[in-house]
Amino acid sequence: MIVRKQIDILPYQEEALRSNADIVYFSAGIGSGKSFTASLWLLQKIIENPGCECMLTANTYQQLMQTSVKMFKEVLDMVGLPYKDVLSGATKRIEVNGCLVYLYSMDNYDSIRGINVSYISIEELSFSTKEAFDVVIGRMRGTKSKDRQMFIAS
Repeated sequence: MIVRKQIDILPYQEEALRSNADIVYFSAGIGSGKSFTASLWLLQKIIENPGCECMLTANTYQQLMQTSVKMFKEVLDMVGLPYKDVLSGATKRIEVNGCLVYLYSMDNYDSIRGINVSYISIEELSFSTKEAFDVVIGRMRGTKSKDRQMFIAS
């Protein structure tokens, strides 16, 4: 899939988005574009890996829905990429470019067990527990993409 849309970003955002590290830790202050950068990162993975499985998570369900999911959908709209959000039922997700983006909060991390994904975007990890992080990182076992990577914005 080719998406042609000019998006202006700052040098530190570009550096994070270009990283090949297995785990990218993006730490910045309030209003610095962490959620926007995390959404761009997830968009990049979805475009590069049609059919992949991803996870978008935040420390609480409220944070996940009011910030992370809202921003991700705004980025999808900005580039004109169609998607379907399934926000009811047990498996909340966004379907885009043949990919499934599972939506989970880290305050209910036991519900995350059992899925496998290639890409994980975590927001506000510093407010979560080590136990929750251990469960989430254990889910990074997806097989529907060429690599695996985690993006932490906190």
